[in-house]
Amino acid sequence: MKKHAGFMIAALFALFLMLPLSAGAEEAVAIKGMKAAMDKTTKKVSIEGMVVGSSAVNVTLKVLDPGGEIDYVDQTKSAENGKFSFAFTLSSSLKGTYTAYVGTERLSEPEKITFEYKDGSPGGGGDNGGVGGGNGGSGGNGSGAGGNPTAPSDSDLLQLQADGSVKAVIETKLEQDGTTAAGAVGEQDLQKGFAKAKAGQEGKKKAIIELKERKEAKKYALDLPVSYLSAHPEWIIEVRTPKAAAILPGHMLQEMEAKGKNFRFIIAEAKAEGVEKKVKEQIGPRPVIEILAEMDGKAIRWANELAPVTVKIPYSSGANEEAARIGVLDISEQGQAKAVPQAAYNKADQFVQFRTGHTGTYAVINTGMESSTPASQPFEDLGNYPWAQQAIGELAAKGIVKGTSPKTFSPADQVTRADFVLMLVRALDLQADAAGGFADVKPNDYYYEAVGIAKKLGIVTGISGERFEPKAEITRQDMMVMTARALEASGKGIQGKKEDLAGYQDAAKVADYAATSVAGLISQGLIQGSNGLIHPHSHATRAETAVLIYRIFRL
Repeated sequence: MKKHAGFMIAALFALFLMLPLSAGAEEAVAIKGMKAAMDKTTKKVSIEGMVVGSSAVNVTLKVLDPGGEIDYVDQTKSAENGKFSFAFTLSSSLKGTYTAYVGTERLSEPEKITFEYKDGSPGGGGDNGGVGGGNGGSGGNGSGAGGNPTAPSDSDLLQLQADGSVKAVIETKLEQDGTTAAGAVGEQDLQKGFAKAKAGQEGKKKAIIELKERKEAKKYALDLPVSYLSAHPEWIIEVRTPKAAAILPGHMLQEMEAKGKNFRFIIAEAKAEGVEKKVKEQIGPRPVIEILAEMDGKAIRWANELAPVTVKIPYSSGANEEAARIGVLDISEQGQAKAVPQAAYNKADQFVQFRTGHTGTYAVINTGMESSTPASQPFEDLGNYPWAQQAIGELAAKGIVKGTSPKTFSPADQVTRADFVLMLVRALDLQADAAGGFADVKPNDYYYEAVGIAKKLGIVTGISGERFEPKAEITRQDMMVMTARALEASGKGIQGKKEDLAGYQDAAKVADYAATSVAGLISQGLIQGSNGLIHPHSHATRAETAVLIYRIFRL
């Protein structure tokens, strides 16, 4: 587990290079009473101390293994009395002396403490001295990232992490088929874990369960009690395996499934069977996984689009691969492949992330190998729209926009209100309960769910009463209003002032309800005027809309 989230390591390590000296009347800060203890059998380490001269300050920790490599990095905040503590599990198996550096913003240099890792009976011990630390391991957000913070005195399976989540690394048993490595977490352990977990920024408590690797295994399975995945939208369970990681919502199982007792979630190696030659070329040597499910020992097809699973597949991109062109295909049993919307590659932590509401086979793809090569373009009617070709090609490859036929995109056609909302929801991967929409949007309409999600999130409010007028052509100002609200709902809010429109000749034509949204999009460069005009009441073409959607997709 050497790869702690790369970005986090870099950011926290930078703190040790930026530590400013305080001046004036501020008290001198020091770290006293530092202690380190280690369980040599489990490799669990605890470091504690006290910040003197300040309270409730950020404290950073960096641990180097005997070879001088970074083994662990974390950050926490000291208590009001100055006390702090870190608890984690070593990633390295190197025997010898480990060095921990602890610092705060007001220390000119971090303090140091060492501890030994060598063969011997359980127990710990380390040198006293040095500086303070954090509230436990980072837990991480990427596949296989993060530490295993466990206090040596706590025998509970799931241990509290610095970010408020709880985590356990569990042994796996190779089953009779010789390819499935299985582990299990029971109801009592989950109950204890969630009781001490703390809600994150999204208001959810998270339990991380990491399955230990077995070289023979092609599949990894985790058995969980159904009750913890059927009626708890405030909980999430992250399953980490050597093949991929998945975040399971605590309400992913629907009413019929919830009648079972034991749910098995499986991540397995797979092959892209029966797909076209072109699709095979896009997949190439990249990973293909299968997500499977069982209920009380019987295979089931799980599906719940309202509570999708987030999947992270480890992938190291090639030298000529552009991150924006790496995506995921959803491959049916018949070999039909479709792009998964909003699939994205995290180059720093080297994984591809996507969300899905059903079991199935998923393949990592590249829509165009070299960055100097235009994205794969399936449409033949874009010759007069070179400025929109890349946007349309990449959005089509990710399933965010569709053609009007297999070979045409109809770039000059105008966009309806429903189609624009559909593209917004796909591009930003917005999720909500779609029930209770508009009177003129029917359940069998292809845009029904998207419009329902947009209404629930406050992106659209309708035109008159309970009507949305889905087939009406959307005006540029309404397009901008919906975009600004959608960005706000996705956590990417933008700001603008009506005064920012003063330089445009037709600024007075922008409706009051739209002014700040229009200003915000223009100030961010997401929308551009034409010859000093905004054209707020004009209608947008499909090509223009695709470019806007592409820009917000890449934010």
